[in-house]
Amino acid sequence: MTAPSPSSPRPRRRAQRPLAPLAGTLSGLALIVGLSACGATSPHSAAAPTSSASSSTGAEPSTTSPLDAYLGAGGGTVTEMSATRDREYQEAIAQCMAAQGFDYIPQPAGAITTTREGGYETVHIDQPSFPDLPPAQFAARYGYGISTAPASASRGAIDPNEKLVTKMSVAERVAYQHALYGESTPLDSQGYLTNSVDESSQACLSRADKAVPSDKQEDALEHRVSRAQAAYQSLLDRIHALNDSELADPRVAIATQTWSQCLATAGFPGYTGTDQPRAKILSQARALMGHDLDPASADPARLAALRRTEIQLAVADNTCHQAWQATFDAVRHDLEAAFVAANATELKSYRSALAAASQQQ
Repeated sequence: MTAPSPSSPRPRRRAQRPLAPLAGTLSGLALIVGLSACGATSPHSAAAPTSSASSSTGAEPSTTSPLDAYLGAGGGTVTEMSATRDREYQEAIAQCMAAQGFDYIPQPAGAITTTREGGYETVHIDQPSFPDLPPAQFAARYGYGISTAPASASRGAIDPNEKLVTKMSVAERVAYQHALYGESTPLDSQGYLTNSVDESSQACLSRADKAVPSDKQEDALEHRVSRAQAAYQSLLDRIHALNDSELADPRVAIATQTWSQCLATAGFPGYTGTDQPRAKILSQARALMGHDLDPASADPARLAALRRTEIQLAVADNTCHQAWQATFDAVRHDLEAAFVAANATELKSYRSALAAASQQQ
């Protein structure tokens, strides 16, 4: 399961590649893929485009994890799909959607790369919209990057199919989204994507994935890794549950209350969850600019006021969130360290199985 940007995410292949049991924080248009991408992530996961350096409005998340040494099937960055295969994939999606009575505009080929590290896999779609800035600088300049996106960047990042979707009735929109992404993908009351994509085997994305010939060695590796993971499903399920335990830890609950009080002191009371400030700005931006966040459609004075509010809130959130992030990282380290100590033998065996699967030819 992956998290979309405010406009519908550009479809991509290998959306459900099962290479890792831990999810990371979404940044920009990166799509987190893996076993726990369907579970809870840090409450501060991005819901809108941001700089790659500003995936959280607070301090940079810790990169050290006691579980890192046991997770994943290798590191590095690789090109996930050639332009030719990407074009064939897009055409296959359009054919599938047409067979169900929907229009779909194939997307132009773009650079799609995959980074594997820290026990999770991140698929990056090359559609840069913002400069790469540290979190504090990004917040001071762009807020959350929602109403503040440069016009050329915000328009360039919009999927042309989004325009088709916004013109539909709610019932048509729901049917369209379910045909493209799968019937279990959660939608809001207007039929738009919420915070996740649950791509099923019957969705046009999955059907297109199967229809386009793929590299035999890549598929063989994926099959071996999946088979190795299946043998350790109980272990992976327990790892998956760790994230819920981290968020439910009393220390995180206290840190969330402290964060809320910090925001209130800064002039922004009433927030009880760290995902709420960004979500509120996104809701206000859509009400003012339309669902595709087109600044040209907004009243200039109201847009300027929203941008000021977004930046002020994001700056305060960035400051207040740093203590929350530090607490969450400490809790994560403690719980993972305890998990590793209790499951060291099984984890080492799992690591060996993944290494063997990735090295076989």
